[in-house]
Amino acid sequence: MPEYTYIDANGHEAVLNNRMLYSTSVICSVCGGVMWRKPSRVIINWGGLKPSDGEPPHVVQNHIKNISEYRERINAKYDDRND
Repeated sequence: MPEYTYIDANGHEAVLNNRMLYSTSVICSVCGGVMWRKPSRVIINWGGLKPSDGEPPHVVQNHIKNISEYRERINAKYDDRND
């Protein structure tokens, strides 16, 4: 499970392992106040590939290409229905 940092209005922090969609409130063990999940950086791993300087990695290019082809097929399908 992912590790998240929680913070309350008084600045107390706690690190807990919770599910990503954990919605139950967390109570501060120091002051008893409600704690909120502290925003954190997001790190994206493109299948272990380093991002290139000029263009996206081939994995991302393939994904973009597949989406474009899918959209073209869907648009053609609906264009045929409208004629």
